[in-house]
Amino acid sequence: MKNKMQIGFIGLGKMGEGMVSRMLKSKKVEVIGWDISKRSVEKVVKMGAKGTESSEDLVSKLKQKRKIVWLMLPAGKPTENVFQKVLSLLDKRSIIIDGANSNFHDSLRRHKLAEKKGVSMLDVGVSGGIVAHEKGYPMMIGGEKQTYKFCKPIFEILGRKDGFDFVGVPGTGHYVKMVHNAIEYGMMQAIAEGFD
Repeated sequence: MKNKMQIGFIGLGKMGEGMVSRMLKSKKVEVIGWDISKRSVEKVVKMGAKGTESSEDLVSKLKQKRKIVWLMLPAGKPTENVFQKVLSLLDKRSIIIDGANSNFHDSLRRHKLAEKKGVSMLDVGVSGGIVAHEKGYPMMIGGEKQTYKFCKPIFEILGRKDGFDFVGVPGTGHYVKMVHNAIEYGMMQAIAEGFD
């Protein structure tokens, strides 16, 4: 375990499960997972992750000096509630990564809350759907450059080659993802109208 990075991963739905699977297959990351669904936790434990029973349990099992917790939850209240809980549990210099499709205004506010406590944060727009766990996830990453550099080995495992990047200051990861979604949905609507 000495050479492995350690990450706490909260949210083991279709996207989260695929991301955990990709990290475990690399054999370079130790994953500690939690989800409100016990079945989802059991699935990732069978893959080789360590399961936990709560966010408190997850944080207590993180032994790396600089703890990393990735949130892969629905945007809005689910992310907000878990973010607040995890932030209250983490030590200074720890890192929260928000992989939800959060509103970038919420991301900016969360960055400020984390900064007040001495915790770093990255907002990451994750794309690629459930098939990306085979080919890699396109990711748009916002936050502090030094935090990005520290977490880059994880992004290299999760991401497509040349398919992820640090896009700028806090909030920009989710802002760029919003633009990405607007283009994607516009194209889908145009195709649908063409067929119609």
